Amino acid sequence: MFETNDREIDMKLAFIGIGVMGGLMAGHLAKAGHDVVVYNRSRSKAELWAAGNNGRVADTIAQAAEDREAIVLCVGADNDVRGVLAEALPVLAAG
Repeated sequence: MFETNDREIDMKLAFIGIGVMGGLMAGHLAKAGHDVVVYNRSRSKAELWAAGNNGRVADTIAQAAEDREAIVLCVGADNDVRGVLAEALPVLAAG
């Protein structure tokens, strides 16, 4: 949770890439009270993460990004980043 001017702010986050590092990072965000939706190429990893972190699993990157305030990527290569952004950008709100 973030506090600013005595207000707590919980964010609606998408987390793409639930590997060794991404899973821990997303877990910390969920434990801090943020609403985290995850997507991983290996759905079983995402489902395991969701079961242990009170999170949700998206079927696609676009579904994960929909109605989210921020997207966190933890993917391994430049082309992976490009692919995630190509699918996520069309569903993001302007601003």
